[in-house]
Amino acid sequence: MWKYYALLSALFAVLTAVFAKIGVKDINSDLATAIRTSVILFITWGIGFAGNYTAEVKGISGHTWIFLNSVRYCHSLRIIIGALLITGGSIVMLIK
Repeated sequence: MWKYYALLSALFAVLTAVFAKIGVKDINSDLATAIRTSVILFITWGIGFAGNYTAEVKGISGHTWIFLNSVRYCHSLRIIIGALLITGGSIVMLIK
């Protein structure tokens, strides 16, 4: 059964990439990312409320909060450094 889930996951990853490219052709890519992130945030909190998981937030340990925030900061830094590398590469190409 897991093979079917893996295929469906790959299919939806492809569809996500295609729809994201189509969706950002007329608007700023940062705005598109903010919109997609907001939609995902809304959906995941909806799942949390529907499953009544929100009561478990009080029981999350300090260690877990540190780990979750570390992941968030590392992800943010990866995006910032990637953007700087892309921008720097563009500048280098213009100079040459």
